[in-house]
Amino acid sequence: MVLSKRLNILKNFVSKDLDCADIGADHGLLIISLGNQYFKNKYLGIENKIGPFNNLNNNILKLSKNNNVSCKLSDGLKDVSGNFKSIVLAGMGSELIIKIIKESLNKIINIDEFIIDAHNNVFKILSFMDEIDFSLDKIEFIKEKEIGYFLFKFTKNIFCKKTNNLSQFVMFCKNNKEVFLYFKQKNDNKLSYYLKHNNIILDEYLIFNRIIERNSYESD
Repeated sequence: MVLSKRLNILKNFVSKDLDCADIGADHGLLIISLGNQYFKNKYLGIENKIGPFNNLNNNILKLSKNNNVSCKLSDGLKDVSGNFKSIVLAGMGSELIIKIIKESLNKIINIDEFIIDAHNNVFKILSFMDEIDFSLDKIEFIKEKEIGYFLFKFTKNIFCKKTNNLSQFVMFCKNNKEVFLYFKQKNDNKLSYYLKHNNIILDEYLIFNRIIERNSYESD
């Protein structure tokens, strides 16, 4: 079973000593791959519509090598037990991701990390995770079918220090040549940029505007 580049990154973001629930698991390849490799942990897929749930369940039955991967027909986090301390929310809009978490805020005490792949307006995600005291731990940028995506791992802020996820994201964008080239190509006549000490530096406000503009037509 071969994972896409995006799913492979998300898989590597999941802590290998934690049970993991994938909300909106789709075909289930992420949790099946994790379950096949890390047989001591439990992996759960959630789907809220019967058709996708049946597809997910069939894939688990066909592809899972162990008995540690399961699925539920449910909505969001409401039926996810406190044993699942790693939560994946991937392939959906930022408003939906935030809605799912807000509807189960009482469960946050049991969660150690969120793995998030938001397909629009990442600023809402960064700000919201600050509000609930989850710090940006890892970022990756990838392109699929000529569209750029940011993949995030957030971990619980156990030291009660003030977090600033947006500033970390700014630094990542400024220091990532692939991000720079992607947005330059997408907005060649609009994006201001300059070179300093042989490092590519981005105008953070303009790159943020470009991301927002790219996603403004997409529905959450």
